[in-house]
Amino acid sequence: MSTDARQGKGIDANGLRQCLRIAFGGWLGFVISQLMGWNYGVFFTVFPMFLVGLLPVLNGHVIRQFLGNALINCVEVSLVVGLTQHMPLIMTGLVFALFYTRFRLMARGPMFLFGANGVLTLSILFHFASYPSLDLADLLASNLVASVLAVGIAALMYVVFPDVAPRKPPPRVEKSASRVNHETLIGAVTATLSFLVFQTLDLRDSLSAQMATILILFALGYPGARISA
Repeated sequence: MSTDARQGKGIDANGLRQCLRIAFGGWLGFVISQLMGWNYGVFFTVFPMFLVGLLPVLNGHVIRQFLGNALINCVEVSLVVGLTQHMPLIMTGLVFALFYTRFRLMARGPMFLFGANGVLTLSILFHFASYPSLDLADLLASNLVASVLAVGIAALMYVVFPDVAPRKPPPRVEKSASRVNHETLIGAVTATLSFLVFQTLDLRDSLSAQMATILILFALGYPGARISA
């Protein structure tokens, strides 16, 4: 199908429902965090949007990946920051290794959500946790609470804005080992460079820009990243 034909078709009914889930899910997370006076509102706003926007379905496999990643991230950040914060080179190497494992899961496919959520969340957590004055326990607790709340909000959005027709599963993409390695390395190197830039220049208040550099990597390739950017 040509580009013009796809543009002329426009968004379908299921696509509209997904847009509504993303918009209202993010809004609801933001409102709840503000009413409760919770810190790190970015978690409560972005996580519901991420969960209902990245995948058009919500099932047990998706929920297990999402919540499992949140728990593992807390352990990883606690160990890396607690043990290597005073050793920037070693910390950077460990950050790269964690990004590498997540992008490899994304490139392979079945655990894409686990990898993508890991990359995004680790990027945010490391960005905040690297500042000595920050309360790490409050940061990690906010991440866990926001993750659980995001699952509840996502489930509610699927009740309020259900799909109007059954969705077909996306076609399975078979990738060669060299392509998986290429996508993994490109993503891990770029995400680590983003981390270094924001740490070196002390861009503490530029979280949205850092998140943008991570989100465009989800396409796992330059053409897709260019369109996303």
